[in-house]
Amino acid sequence: MVLSRDDLKEKLSEAMGIHDPSDAETEIAEEQFLHGFSYAVRHVEDDEERERLEELFEEQREELQ
Repeated sequence: MVLSRDDLKEKLSEAMGIHDPSDAETEIAEEQFLHGFSYAVRHVEDDEERERLEELFEEQREELQ
Protein backbone atom coordinates (compact mmCIF):
# COMPACT_ATOMS: atom_id res chain seq x y z
CA MET A 1 0.00 0.00 0.00
CA VAL A 2 1.48 3.29 -1.11
CA LEU A 3 0.53 6.37 0.87
CA SER A 4 -0.17 9.64 -0.87
CA ARG A 5 1.96 12.59 0.18
CA ASP A 6 -0.99 14.03 2.13
CA ASP A 7 -1.67 10.72 3.88
CA LEU A 8 1.98 10.31 4.79
CA LYS A 9 2.13 13.90 6.03
CA GLU A 10 -0.87 13.25 8.26
CA LYS A 11 0.59 10.00 9.64
CA LEU A 12 3.99 11.59 10.26
CA SER A 13 2.37 14.60 11.93
CA GLU A 14 0.46 12.29 14.29
CA ALA A 15 3.58 10.26 15.07
CA MET A 16 5.68 13.38 15.66
CA GLY A 17 3.00 15.14 17.69
CA ILE A 18 2.95 18.14 15.35
CA HIS A 19 -0.46 19.65 14.68
CA ASP A 20 0.53 21.89 11.77
CA PRO A 21 3.95 20.83 10.46
CA SER A 22 5.93 23.16 8.27
CA ASP A 23 7.05 22.03 4.83
CA ALA A 24 10.62 21.70 6.11
CA GLU A 25 9.52 19.46 8.99
CA THR A 26 7.49 17.35 6.60
CA GLU A 27 10.40 16.99 4.18
CA ILE A 28 12.75 15.96 6.99
CA ALA A 29 10.23 13.41 8.22
CA GLU A 30 9.74 12.04 4.70
CA GLU A 31 13.51 11.66 4.25
CA GLN A 32 13.80 9.88 7.58
CA PHE A 33 10.88 7.61 6.67
CA LEU A 34 12.44 6.66 3.33
CA HIS A 35 15.86 6.15 4.91
CA GLY A 36 14.39 3.83 7.55
CA PHE A 37 12.31 1.98 4.96
CA SER A 38 15.37 1.49 2.75
CA TYR A 39 17.45 0.27 5.69
CA ALA A 40 14.77 -2.22 6.70
CA VAL A 41 14.37 -3.56 3.16
CA ARG A 42 18.10 -4.23 2.86
CA HIS A 43 17.95 -6.44 5.94
CA VAL A 44 15.10 -8.72 4.81
CA GLU A 45 16.55 -12.19 4.35
CA ASP A 46 13.84 -13.69 2.12
CA ASP A 47 14.66 -12.76 -1.50
CA GLU A 48 11.05 -12.71 -2.69
CA GLU A 49 9.91 -10.54 0.21
CA ARG A 50 12.87 -8.20 -0.25
CA GLU A 51 12.03 -7.78 -3.95
CA ARG A 52 8.38 -7.07 -3.10
CA LEU A 53 9.41 -4.48 -0.53
CA GLU A 54 11.95 -2.91 -2.90
CA GLU A 55 9.14 -2.39 -5.44
CA LEU A 56 6.92 -0.91 -2.74
CA PHE A 57 9.77 1.36 -1.62
CA GLU A 58 10.25 2.65 -5.18
CA GLU A 59 6.51 3.31 -5.54
CA GLN A 60 6.47 5.19 -2.22
CA ARG A 61 9.56 7.20 -3.13
CA GLU A 62 8.02 8.19 -6.47
CA GLU A 63 4.81 9.23 -4.70
CA LEU A 64 6.78 11.59 -2.46
CA GLN A 65 8.72 13.25 -5.25
